[in-house]
Amino acid sequence: MTRRKVSIKDVARAADVSITTVTHALNGKRPVSPETRDRIMKAIDELGYVPSYSASHLKNGRSNLIGCYVADLTEDFTNYMLRGIEQAIKGTGYSLVFGSAVELGTDKATIKKYFRQYGIDGLITINHLSVNSDWTNEDKAFPIVLMNSNNSQFDCILPDNRLAGALVAQHLYDNGVRKPFFFGGPIDRISVMDRLEGFRERLYSLGLELTEDSIWHGDFTFESGCEMAQRLVDEHIPCDGVMCANDYIAIGAIRRFSELGYSIPKDIKIVGVDDRDIAKYCNIPVTTVNLDLEDLGKFALERILEIIESDDHNPITYYSNPYLIPRESSAIL
Repeated sequence: MTRRKVSIKDVARAADVSITTVTHALNGKRPVSPETRDRIMKAIDELGYVPSYSASHLKNGRSNLIGCYVADLTEDFTNYMLRGIEQAIKGTGYSLVFGSAVELGTDKATIKKYFRQYGIDGLITINHLSVNSDWTNEDKAFPIVLMNSNNSQFDCILPDNRLAGALVAQHLYDNGVRKPFFFGGPIDRISVMDRLEGFRERLYSLGLELTEDSIWHGDFTFESGCEMAQRLVDEHIPCDGVMCANDYIAIGAIRRFSELGYSIPKDIKIVGVDDRDIAKYCNIPVTTVNLDLEDLGKFALERILEIIESDDHNPITYYSNPYLIPRESSAIL
């Protein structure tokens, strides 16, 4: 025979108090004497009562749940942001509800329907690639913060890819580079073009020109870095320093240059972006830029809670504060 679920009425009867008093003892909204609270908690333990989370919170107009839609949970880039969100939510009284593009796809109606069933108070979306978001004001079924997306109608939290490029340019210049090159990822990626522009602009301010012939694009892969390094050598192009659009390209370039007899960093200095774990464990550790993605996650969580608590707000765009990590691939340490 199936055992009947213990109700709050059962607890009130066992503790000889009203249902309202039990509710106050559980949510702390109003004072309850220590003796009465102890009696209620003893009844809860003896009966095995489990409060209904959703019911108790939704009565107050809040679920205390934050939705988190992630384009790709397996991607390191998004995991760093998630780590920041999880750290920031501790102690807030809120919990996270996850959904991914693998499960839900990208249809806005499907995403909203999924999270609406949990009665979430707000939604954070995380893209693993920088995109111009197609969310609109009509999609605001609840407060929304977009991460790694740009959209003037919403709060947007982004890595500062232009500053990352500028940091690399300054570092290479300070270490004697005067014939710079750029090994990029796909030309249609916003992050790649932002990193390139930051790199080019800072070089120009330092009196160096990055010509179009010194800008090549490939994939975000080790193999692409190898191929571009091979091409540069085969074409006998003068170069003493390369900014790579990510660490995998940088690792591939270092491998191929080294195989061809070049000394890194004496002959050619190499810098990547993203600070992947593998970058520091290579035979020649890779100088790279950390985009401070955990900080983005923390700020996104803080921002969504601010929006939930406010009656009105103006959307903002927030950029991370990247920093360069010098290693043996670009400087003699």
